[in-house]
Amino acid sequence: MKALVLLSLLVFVGSYTSEALVVNVTLGMEDNFATTTTNRETVPRTGILLTCSMYNWTGVSQPGGFVGDAQEMGAAYFDTKPKDNALVWSVTGLPTDALLQNARIEMNLKCEDSMCHNDGYGFMWDNNSCRFPYFRQWTNLTSFGNWTTGNIKFVNISLTSDIKVSADKTLLQRIKETGYFHFLVGDDTSVDYFRLFYTVADPPSSSLVSFSCATYLLGRTLAKTSVVYSDTTSSTITNIIDSASYPFTSTSLISTANSDRNVTQSTFKFYITQSTRFWLFVPSGVTLGWISDGGWDSLTGASVTTTTSNTATNRTFVVYTKRYDGPRWVIFGGASSSSSAVSPAMFFVSWTFAQALIVTPSNPSAVCACESTGDPHYVTWDKRRFDFYTPGTYHLVKARDCTFDVQTLTFKYGPTVAVNGIVSVRYLNDVVTLARTPGAAGALWTGSPVVRVNGVIQSASVTQGGLQVNKITVDQWTIVISAVGLTVKTVAAGNWFHVYPTLSDPSYQRKVDGLCGNCDNNPDNDFMTPGCAIAINNTATKLTCNQAADWGVKWTVPTNQLVADLSVLSSTNIGSNSYSSCTSTPIIQQCPSLIPPEPPKTGTTAIVIEPQAPTTFVSCSTSGTPVHCGGDDDHDDDDDDDNDQPPKLCTWRTEYNQITLKCTECANSNLYASDDCILDICQLLDNGKTIGNYSCPPGPQVCNYTTITKNVTIGSYDWATLDNANPDGVAPSTPACQDKAYYIPLGWEVAPNDATSKSVAESKNWETACLVVEDGNTFATNTTKVDGYTGSCPVHSCVVQPVKTCYHPNFCGTKLLLRRPRVPQCQNGIIETGEQCDDGNGIDTDGCSNTCRINTNGWICVTNVNPTQCTGSANNDAGDPKHTCSINSPYCEGCVITVANQNDKSCCKCVMPCCD
Repeated sequence: MKALVLLSLLVFVGSYTSEALVVNVTLGMEDNFATTTTNRETVPRTGILLTCSMYNWTGVSQPGGFVGDAQEMGAAYFDTKPKDNALVWSVTGLPTDALLQNARIEMNLKCEDSMCHNDGYGFMWDNNSCRFPYFRQWTNLTSFGNWTTGNIKFVNISLTSDIKVSADKTLLQRIKETGYFHFLVGDDTSVDYFRLFYTVADPPSSSLVSFSCATYLLGRTLAKTSVVYSDTTSSTITNIIDSASYPFTSTSLISTANSDRNVTQSTFKFYITQSTRFWLFVPSGVTLGWISDGGWDSLTGASVTTTTSNTATNRTFVVYTKRYDGPRWVIFGGASSSSSAVSPAMFFVSWTFAQALIVTPSNPSAVCACESTGDPHYVTWDKRRFDFYTPGTYHLVKARDCTFDVQTLTFKYGPTVAVNGIVSVRYLNDVVTLARTPGAAGALWTGSPVVRVNGVIQSASVTQGGLQVNKITVDQWTIVISAVGLTVKTVAAGNWFHVYPTLSDPSYQRKVDGLCGNCDNNPDNDFMTPGCAIAINNTATKLTCNQAADWGVKWTVPTNQLVADLSVLSSTNIGSNSYSSCTSTPIIQQCPSLIPPEPPKTGTTAIVIEPQAPTTFVSCSTSGTPVHCGGDDDHDDDDDDDNDQPPKLCTWRTEYNQITLKCTECANSNLYASDDCILDICQLLDNGKTIGNYSCPPGPQVCNYTTITKNVTIGSYDWATLDNANPDGVAPSTPACQDKAYYIPLGWEVAPNDATSKSVAESKNWETACLVVEDGNTFATNTTKVDGYTGSCPVHSCVVQPVKTCYHPNFCGTKLLLRRPRVPQCQNGIIETGEQCDDGNGIDTDGCSNTCRINTNGWICVTNVNPTQCTGSANNDAGDPKHTCSINSPYCEGCVITVANQNDKSCCKCVMPCCD
């Protein structure tokens, strides 16, 4: 039946006629309402469906005036389900570049209860707070007929342009905006399978970029009598032996045009907007290394035969296939044949959209944490540091699909730096702003933050749309967008804001940018431009000020998207204006370089190596001369002038040593940034207060401390789990989840991935089935040997680090394995008896010496985590503070400030050159 349904929609219009592509998405399976789990398919859910407990369609306006109700949604499978449970699932990966055409839904339904005549179907999105903006009863469908207990019906629903989900938006427009929908079937009806059919227009020519002289044809269909161009003439497909598992007949062809039929080397890239399956057709006997390296599957038995028009020569093409998830570029490498090849013939390609995989992608860091603090100092999602002193309004975090935007306005403070004065968070059409009261130009902004939601001042916690605005204290507010996993904590300290965004939804990680970076667990590519170019190509722990300034201004918010500016704070419609301005000219939703590499092929451990776009190619117009391909925006500006040095902080004060002692206390108690602390206290002293008046502000607060009391000694180590499990404890029947992220306790380290750790894991039950080790892999515990145990341990990305030395298993039923050496050893990253610190290295000039003693000269060390974290303030980066020298000579400079000369108005150190 499946094949007949699909083929009935295909209209063959000839080899050269452009036609739309027919796509179907199938969920569930046709099995006559199976009741055993072996034949049932799990209902796929994403986004808000993972958090809603009730699914509400009460009072939804729809044909027939149905009142509706709210029901639980506990059904895990298609087919039969528990009584009074609505069935809700997600359909994702739909096109966002054009409206669906000829869209319709097929379902097989079964009435399970006498109330099923009140049931129907609905559509929902993540920003609708678990409510369905559109719902329609079955009995309102044309020719639906009688619907009573035990009836089974085949339903065909057309998604027409008159179906509206709001007063000004149609269902098809909403799908185009989001690329997905959640679909509901009422609580008294079961579903056997679900199919969505739609057509899409042929891709634009700009979706294919050639790296050779060849041009390519799109929009033709692979079928008998189709013409493909190979070698020096055209060939006609005369025979097709199709694949039963991945049929390619009637898919869309990509091959060179007739004018380029003599080109025998082919390299191009093709842009896909969603899940897509490709087929490669390669002349029999030709070996292309990039196909085997790239994990393409050979379709045994499948082939295509072509016949040349002038010689009647037959050629057989073998077939490979591979699926990619978009949006992304797919690169097809050079067709370099093996020495035994019968001919250097060009391959050709076909493709079709594939059913979207409803899966959660590998989570690069579970909870990405960013900081913008003090004047301001930034720590990106992936832990790169920089200081950015240019006043302005900037995207701190911006979803590339425009869904949400965190903006900060920084005002000039003193002669050299800037601080956060306004923080605004937009989610779709709604905006919350927090603003200090402005002072004169160059002066402080004061007072507790004034909080506005869509321009209206708020004094207590409030919810607006998908924004949850939580008042913790008058100076600390937290904004939560549950639908996208974004939390923004703001702390008013001193006369500015400290801002701490966190992002937990894996579907948005890698798809955000701004000053916080891209949250892909790779610190080397954090400094990208809005156009996806890497602006700074270095791996230094901290950028110079010039580098930060040159890159940071690229994230200035355009005027039409401003929501963090004094001129718009009281506007009640600025959110919708900003959102529409962003979506009217959408940028690419994921930078191609951030798309994760393809995983190993199923059942193998081989790493997939994708072809790379060439940097040069042979140009037809320059007689074979290699020509550089692509822009050169990745230059590295290494100018080391005085502007690269950060401003010195408070070093002229006699209390400076006491300030650093207090800031060391704050760093250890709250992980509060040292530079921010120094700046806070300096301002406090300027206002006539004392260090005793200063209380340590809260730090990032994304991690917790724990104590290990249960362990076992095996070999030269003590062994335990991060959540302090009993080594002999039995695993619970339901997999337990670690509820918080924890720092590694003093004296302990994460166990390595080696044979000893594997043996330790297998020797005990550990109250779990799987233990995670250092690189995120897992080992099975003794629990898995129990008779009747079913299941397996996850194999990668099983541990996450929201901040350094902080860990959280990424799967329920897993625990993190720790070990502690029985004999202390300096430089192993574990603070042990007799050590003041241990940062795990042998460098003697940083904050922790090579004998594990703290260097107090300008360093602030956090010693209650492993390994010790030592950071120097901006004063370390700037060098020793010096006096101003009043002697105008190239041989004189200011003296280093000391206790003895700190009150001198001027001090010079002059070194004259020697003479021969």
